[in-house]
Amino acid sequence: MTWTENPPGPQSQDFGIVVDLLFRIHGERLPLDHAWGLYQAVCGVLLWLEQDEQSGIHQIHILESGSGWQRPAIGGWLHLSKRTRLILRVPLERIENARVLSQTTLNFLDCSLHVGDATVRNLSPVTTLYARHVISSTTVENEDAFLDSILELLRGQAFGPVSLLCGQQRHISTPDGPIQTRSLMISELSPVKSLTLQQKGIGPGRKLGCGLFVPHKGIASLNDSDDT
Repeated sequence: MTWTENPPGPQSQDFGIVVDLLFRIHGERLPLDHAWGLYQAVCGVLLWLEQDEQSGIHQIHILESGSGWQRPAIGGWLHLSKRTRLILRVPLERIENARVLSQTTLNFLDCSLHVGDATVRNLSPVTTLYARHVISSTTVENEDAFLDSILELLRGQAFGPVSLLCGQQRHISTPDGPIQTRSLMISELSPVKSLTLQQKGIGPGRKLGCGLFVPHKGIASLNDSDDT
């Protein structure tokens, strides 16, 4: 889907520079549907994170398949490797606050993750971005309605013409019931708008890994096989 309507004038950028903080983690496995538990565990250590609107927690992601193993679409476990990282998206001024998470152990969902040292990764001004989970104001079962709701959000952020492609429907379990999401790819972004979208995100749910965009190789595929 492509939006070609002339957008409104530019809005003021009332947010600071944001980066990804990549923590080494050591553990055996993690439920595929782990966002709520991870959010609770991390915010239990970083007490400021809950109220920081710019900060987010990426869901832990591993390769779709490898060595004869196929990641389950629903349910099941993720088997962690040495390359697996816990990634927080935080403002520059929060980096040192977030490093407090290093050398702690997170216990949640019958799992135990030891968190190691962290490295900083700057956001990249690539023209195609991908979010594994986006929460829409409408039902995600209707692809056209979902994309229309995303276009409304982009109009509110003064974006120019872009191409959209939604992908797999997923859900996130919470104590109040499941949250329905879809993956989303946005291409034909300018470098400035790419960084803006990565810093601000789209829709709610940052602490559950929703609305957080990462670079993608292209719009031809929604196969999220990159190990970020």
